[in-house]
Amino acid sequence: MATVTRRRRPGGRLLSAVVVGVGAAVVVAALLLAGVVPAVAGARTVAVGTAPAGVSLAPGSLAVVRPQPASVGDVVALVPDPDGVGRLGVVEGSAPSGGHVVSSADGPLIVPGDADLDGVYLYGVPWIGALWTGLGTPSGMFFAAALLLLMVAAHQVHAARRRHPIAPRTPVSGL
Repeated sequence: MATVTRRRRPGGRLLSAVVVGVGAAVVVAALLLAGVVPAVAGARTVAVGTAPAGVSLAPGSLAVVRPQPASVGDVVALVPDPDGVGRLGVVEGSAPSGGHVVSSADGPLIVPGDADLDGVYLYGVPWIGALWTGLGTPSGMFFAAALLLLMVAAHQVHAARRRHPIAPRTPVSGL
């Protein structure tokens, strides 16, 4: 009886380790850009619901803003709605009654003062805002815990198959 052995390509494990490592590095870099760097720099994050035409951020992105007085041409974040979704706008000029005229995706707005502005836009992290705000809810935390549990279970199954491989089936002859 012949023994069947599986041969692995020499770089198979190395390639998968590199792909997983690069993926993990991208996720860690996005989380650092979204959470740690703004906190150190005195800035904060705002999940973007809408952005004006001059700003290339899609809804669901995460904008990092720094609280400072706005001037004409600055991209600013307006104070978020009660649901936590923010809007970005561009300061077009000063209002006659004081404050700023801000163009947003909803049209021009008159913002009474800097207190209604969340801050001046520094940079954005695409598509992370929806995940960032979604994981802060109880259902989002439940989903993240379930996904983590599923990943641990998949790792355990894969490790068990490596320790005890399933014998290949041999065809029955004479039938």
